[in-house]
Amino acid sequence: MANAPYALAAAGLQKGFGAGPVLADLDLTVAWGESLVIFGANGSGKTTLLRILSGLTRPDGGNVHLGRVHITDF
Repeated sequence: MANAPYALAAAGLQKGFGAGPVLADLDLTVAWGESLVIFGANGSGKTTLLRILSGLTRPDGGNVHLGRVHITDF
């Protein structure tokens, strides 16, 4: 996987729960060896994002790649 342009790439992520969107067209890339911190107010979508990136929650739209592997539909 190290020959992929990014360690993690998410494009157009969308997720909503009931009243409205939690994530709307979120794009994120993390380079190999890069560290990332995600912070924000309560209810801003941090846990939802991490659950999508780890494959625990399926997004309503968009895709996630871990290296060159498309992991959105696992």
